[in-house]
Amino acid sequence: MPRRGRGGRRIASQDVKDCLLLHGNDGYAGDLPFEQRLRDVMAVEIADGTAQIQKIIIARERYGREFVPYRR
Repeated sequence: MPRRGRGGRRIASQDVKDCLLLHGNDGYAGDLPFEQRLRDVMAVEIADGTAQIQKIIIARERYGREFVPYRR
């Protein structure tokens, strides 16, 4: 079953990082795909953050600042 939502991206990122720690130097070698997976997961995290910011900007333009406050 595929992992979905924001939690899925965080879990995938943590899973790949755990694999790299487990395999050590071999995890970064060309023989195992973990380094490429880490780059893929990081790209998805960056793109997702950009999409969330765009949604917030559009909602604030449409409904006003008081309806869509910026949260940290």
